[in-house]
Amino acid sequence: MESFEEKLRQLTKPDISGLKHDYALSKAIMKAGDSSAVGLWWLGIPLYIVAVLLMKSLFVPHTTLFSNLHEFVVGNHWLAVGLFVAVPAVFIVVNALVIRTVHLAAGRQWTIGFVRVVWLNLAIILLSFFIIAVYL
Repeated sequence: MESFEEKLRQLTKPDISGLKHDYALSKAIMKAGDSSAVGLWWLGIPLYIVAVLLMKSLFVPHTTLFSNLHEFVVGNHWLAVGLFVAVPAVFIVVNALVIRTVHLAAGRQWTIGFVRVVWLNLAIILLSFFIIAVYL
């Protein structure tokens, strides 16, 4: 019995040098930043076209944004569908998956820190819905 007690006294707590959870979380956060930067560049193209058509409707009498958009779509049907539907839909899916990955890596907690990390991804999803809504 004394040898067992002596062994218990000699035990120390284990030393954990590196946690894999921290690495997975930092990797997910970095991927979220990269995804949001690429998404902003790609969504800038349809937003630029909408801005140009909006300015045209402001400065050319008897035109509206929707009439100018219709004119653009008639001339460039596949380009318009690609820019105003396909690109935003892809970025909705990509950013939703990135948010899900960060959410799972963070331990499934919705905190202020989590929202600070993925706020740009949420903004890109909202912008994508706006672009699709303007087109439709």
